[in-house]
Amino acid sequence: MELGKRRKILLGFFTLVFSFVILSGAHGADWTSMPTPAGTSFHLNAVWGTSESDVFAVGTNGTILHYDGFEWTAMTSGTTQPLYAIWGTSGTDIFAVGTGTILHYNGFAWSPMTAGTAWDINGVWGNSGSDVFAVGDNKILHYDGNAGKLWTEMASVGVSLKGVWGTSGSNVFAVGTNGTILHYNGNAWTDMSWPTYSYLNGVWGSSGSDVFVVGGNGTILHYDGIAWESMSSGTTLGFEEVWGNSGCNVFAVGLIGTIMRYNGRDWTPMSSGTTERLWGVGGNSERIFAVGNNKTILLHYTDTVFSDVPDNDWAYCYITRIYDRGITSGYGDGRYGPDDFVTREQIAVFITRALNQVPPDGYCGTTNPFSDVGFARWSCGSIKKLFELGITTGYPDGSFGPEDLVTREQMAVFITKALASAPPDGYCGGIDPFTDVSFDHWSCKYVKKFAELGITTGYGDGRFGPGDYVTRAQMAVFLSRAFLELE
Repeated sequence: MELGKRRKILLGFFTLVFSFVILSGAHGADWTSMPTPAGTSFHLNAVWGTSESDVFAVGTNGTILHYDGFEWTAMTSGTTQPLYAIWGTSGTDIFAVGTGTILHYNGFAWSPMTAGTAWDINGVWGNSGSDVFAVGDNKILHYDGNAGKLWTEMASVGVSLKGVWGTSGSNVFAVGTNGTILHYNGNAWTDMSWPTYSYLNGVWGSSGSDVFVVGGNGTILHYDGIAWESMSSGTTLGFEEVWGNSGCNVFAVGLIGTIMRYNGRDWTPMSSGTTERLWGVGGNSERIFAVGNNKTILLHYTDTVFSDVPDNDWAYCYITRIYDRGITSGYGDGRYGPDDFVTREQIAVFITRALNQVPPDGYCGTTNPFSDVGFARWSCGSIKKLFELGITTGYPDGSFGPEDLVTREQMAVFITKALASAPPDGYCGGIDPFTDVSFDHWSCKYVKKFAELGITTGYGDGRFGPGDYVTRAQMAVFLSRAFLELE
């Protein structure tokens, strides 16, 4: 049986080994190593940071390291106990936990807190500095911010809990041995266990309806706010931790230097450059770190593809997805232009790419497909292909309007036809699908189908905005939902 997140049996042997690695890379690229403090010779178990220049890693023998954006330096922890997890609200309010140990950092020094147990404390997470949860062997502890720095026992459980994470003080998940998943609703902990005997070692989510759990034998589970489902990891190697900076940029780390990345749809392996066991992963929006045995620290630069689309942008996952699939490469100067409007010739290009129907150069020959689209125009091939696929017939006067802006109802027409889902006349019956789309409006059948396919829910206030122009961010959402199975 694989060992779980706490490395009890192997600890005595591994602390005799003296080597240390830290890794880095760009979007979708491999990780590379970083130098670490001279004299550091212990394993690292977890990493957490507030920014690219304020990152902390903890490990065996009370090891705490700090990264200031240039180099790692050792900090005085005041303990020789192994430290297994770290979390904080800011650079001046950080908690580190380990064997019978909870430490607090106030921005100047680490000081001990009263843990109330001598057993291993394996995970820590909080809703705020006065609402912090710690989990470990048979216990769940809580800190309410009291001046005495006293932790109290919330629950006693019959398993070893390895990780904890939540979205609020009334929505917390804890995972552990024998497939244990516990949930706290603000009043009590209840069992959500998965039917497996594998260790579940790490938990993280982008929201309460997008939660990931990883564990032994390549186990990855996902919670959509209703039920847990198993995900295909493509490996039987055990995972120790999971973390991401968005729901489409999630990393799982584990045995033999294993790192897997989730892009919102699939888990794919990354090259870590090491065979050391990786225990932790974390960081911030700029840089992502993984840590492990023999002083291993891996640095991966942010996967932000476009300079004007940060990873906390509402459309980041969708824009990244259409980039990954080759549907867009942006403007060529590092920008995507999420708030810019989409033209009709641009959508012709995007849709032919999404359908894998990109025409070769010179596809138009010497014939103009529309009166206003010359055979030498850059978008001519895509527009001609769109016509041949039956997705557009252009305007009644024989023109296409390549530079005209695309409206939301036009987008509904293009995509439903591209999906071979064009509805029959009268599809709306006598019911308005949206408050601003009447059943007898010319585009009603397409807009209704667009919604039924799960590609749009409108503006959330009952309107669809049929005549509104489509932004490039909205287009990324529509294309991802229609062609890339991204919800």
